[in-house]
Amino acid sequence: MAKTSAKRVIALAVGAGVLACAGVFGWWQFVGSPPEIDPGLAAAVLPVIDAELEREGPWDIGSSDQRGRWFCAEQLIEIRRADGQLEVGLHAVCDAFASDGTALRLVGGQSAPKRVIVTEPAHQVIEVETGADGAGRENWIDNNFSLAGARELHRQLENAGELSDQAASEAKLAFGLPPDATIRR
Repeated sequence: MAKTSAKRVIALAVGAGVLACAGVFGWWQFVGSPPEIDPGLAAAVLPVIDAELEREGPWDIGSSDQRGRWFCAEQLIEIRRADGQLEVGLHAVCDAFASDGTALRLVGGQSAPKRVIVTEPAHQVIEVETGADGAGRENWIDNNFSLAGARELHRQLENAGELSDQAASEAKLAFGLPPDATIRR
């Protein structure tokens, strides 16, 4: 009888261990994977958001250089539906460039998480919120993104260089400069 009881205890312990491992693996898969994004919806909202970010810019670059303007590149993190609107979470790099006809001059820039409220189905930007800078950034991200979205955004923020390159390429094209044009800071 003692052997049977010991076997039961071992079987229960092994079963509980397997269930715990499966739970941890399932949680990791849910949180470890980036949020699913509908490609058609992303293709519809991203150009509208890009145009709004470039029109407004993170700050006024002034009127002293009439040829300067904002260029943004975005990495879409998630799109959530709420109250008949879309809440779009993304990482945006917006750089202000001016051109002297042969090179670009970087006037300023910002790399930041953003939460953009877009109407559905008309796809018009209602509001753009930019994440806090410094110590408050992590809390802002956690409060404005899903768990999986926040995790993906933190990963993306560590790799902002590719978005900066995209914004610079867009600026060179817009100013009629060759792809290898110099960028002065």
